[in-house]
Amino acid sequence: MFSYLYYILSELTFPVLYTYYIIFILQQIDVCPPSWEEDPQYQGMESYFGGSPPLSKAVGYLVVIGFGALFSLFTTFIVFLDKKFSVNATITSEQFK
Repeated sequence: MFSYLYYILSELTFPVLYTYYIIFILQQIDVCPPSWEEDPQYQGMESYFGGSPPLSKAVGYLVVIGFGALFSLFTTFIVFLDKKFSVNATITSEQFK
């Protein structure tokens, strides 16, 4: 009886204690190092890039659309290989669940 009660209490208290430990650790982390806060070069600035973005808008669109196209081609290639080399070659929506 005691071992069963100990098991239940340990299973319930470990996640709670672990959560409190993580919260304690996160409270100790400072978001911005003191050297950045005290450096007069960065006082009042909203951007480290001088107010202009480091890359153009066209590069951003190229990255987003390029990664989308890359992942869709990769997925299409994997499905093609699966259809070609699998024993059961019927592809339904159940395959992707």
